[in-house]
Amino acid sequence: MQVEAIYHQGQIQFKHPIRFKYEDFPITVTLPEDAVVMEISAEQATSEAAQSLLDRIKSILGEHYRPRPEPSIEQDRETLLETLEEIYSR
Repeated sequence: MQVEAIYHQGQIQFKHPIRFKYEDFPITVTLPEDAVVMEISAEQATSEAAQSLLDRIKSILGEHYRPRPEPSIEQDRETLLETLEEIYSR
């Protein structure tokens, strides 16, 4: 059975009063997609933002873009130490 209802300030109100035989029973609600705000998880948002930034960088570099292998933890550490040495040895 389908009935019409209005969602208003956190409550669903039937357009016409209905008396139910049971106090508890499952129902299915169909919502218009444009009425629902879909929240993106922080992980998805970060991933999408990172991909968007990478795409922009690739378009700026054009043919000069060359992917490089992922650095190891040791390479990251060496780069950090070199940078710190440059900064503090002046």
